[in-house]
Amino acid sequence: MSYEPKWRKYWPAFDKVMQQRLQNGFEEYGDNSFDRDPRVTLGEIEQELLDVVGWGFILWTRLQVLKDRMQ
Repeated sequence: MSYEPKWRKYWPAFDKVMQQRLQNGFEEYGDNSFDRDPRVTLGEIEQELLDVVGWGFILWTRLQVLKDRMQ
């Protein structure tokens, strides 16, 4: 029996979205990110990760409200 990993099904759509984001970034900023001090990039990554965690908390809270309503 052959098993295809689930990620392979979704990878093409993810790849398409990422390529578009990279193209949009290139059109807006050029290739400057490749030449920046890595510490600046790390600072930006840190800020983005904090955003992701914050949005995760907001979604978690909304799910808790929905669960409470269902009880």
